[in-house]
Amino acid sequence: MFLSAVGESLAAYREHGARSSRKLHAVHGCIARFVLDSLGAGYEVKSLGVGDNKEAAIRGQYYDKNVDIAVAKGGKTLAVVSFKFVASNYKQNSVNYFEHMLGETANIRRKDFGFAHVLVLRKNMPYLSRGGKTRNAEKITGHNLEKYIRLFRDRDYPHRPDLLAVALVDAEGGKPRLCEGDSDLGFSDDTVALLRGGLSLENFAEKFPLLCKIKE
Repeated sequence: MFLSAVGESLAAYREHGARSSRKLHAVHGCIARFVLDSLGAGYEVKSLGVGDNKEAAIRGQYYDKNVDIAVAKGGKTLAVVSFKFVASNYKQNSVNYFEHMLGETANIRRKDFGFAHVLVLRKNMPYLSRGGKTRNAEKITGHNLEKYIRLFRDRDYPHRPDLLAVALVDAEGGKPRLCEGDSDLGFSDDTVALLRGGLSLENFAEKFPLLCKIKE
C-alpha cells in the first residue's frame, strides 16, 4: 500500500514538477488513512489527501508551523508526522535536510507533541541541472545515512524524533520496492539491519499509533 502510494507520488512529481503539492497527496493520504484505521474511532487526522485536503497548523515552541500529518483527539494535538520524499538532487542538500529536521524536531517536541520523521530516498537519485536536464544519477552511500544512524542511537532530548524511519526505494521499471539490501548499494550489514529494524517503515507503522495513545 505505502509503496504503491510512493509510485503515485513519483508519477505526480514527474507530471507536475517538484514545486507542486500534488506529489504529496498520495503518500500523505496513505499514512493518514493507516493511522486512522490503526487508532479507531475518536481520533482525527489532518493531512493532504484526506478530509479537507489541508495540512494542520500547530503552535510550536519557537515558531508556528504547518505540519504534514497531525493526529488529534478531542481538539488536542497528540502527535505529528513529518514526511520527506527526496526525488532528485539529494547530496547537495543532504545536510540542509538533516539540519531542518533537527530544528523541526526541537520545535515540536518541546511542546510535548509526539514526533515522527519519515525519509524516503530513491536508489537511483537523478541530479537535475538548473535547466531541468537530468545528469548522472547520484548513488546513495552508507556515509549519506550515517548522520541518521547516529541520531537514531542518540538518546538526547529534544532534538531526536520519537520515531525515525529511513527507506531506500528502487522506483525504476514498475512497482517501487524497498532495496536497502541490494549489493550494489554497498551498505554494511549493520546499516541494512537498522534499515530493516529500528529505522524501518514497519517499525514506524507499529509504534506511531502507540505514540499517539501515550500522548493522550
